[in-house]
Amino acid sequence: MAVRCLRAARLASAAACPMLTCAEPRGADNAIGARLLQPNGLPMSNPKDQNRDDQGVLLATRPRVKRPTLYNVLLHNDDYTTQELVVEVLKTFFGKSEAEAMTIMLTVHHKGMGVAGTYSKDVAESKVAQVTDFARANGAPLKLTVEPAT
Repeated sequence: MAVRCLRAARLASAAACPMLTCAEPRGADNAIGARLLQPNGLPMSNPKDQNRDDQGVLLATRPRVKRPTLYNVLLHNDDYTTQELVVEVLKTFFGKSEAEAMTIMLTVHHKGMGVAGTYSKDVAESKVAQVTDFARANGAPLKLTVEPAT
């Protein structure tokens, strides 16, 4: 494919690509806004037009949203909180089944702490506050903490 105008010739030599052509007619070497064409005859993409399709229609784009950092809500073992209260807390506030609640309660009992759930920071902190208030109302010193999930 040949270069049609001097402006395209200069641009083609600068870009070291003889396949580029100019959309301006012959003799328009000083034309402002001469458009470069790809070998298939379509205009070259403009960085500002990255959101356009082949017909030049502006495509809707969704902004990239960063996922929130997740945090674990940890239950800590103590000598005063009953196992039944821990199971009730896990079922009521963390949506665990009876079997899951028993497993987590036994993990807390044997290892000293266990993960009750993983949430965004705001949700994790509100869960800690709700459960702490509930435990205090029932006379238990249940301790919960929040730490970043790994």
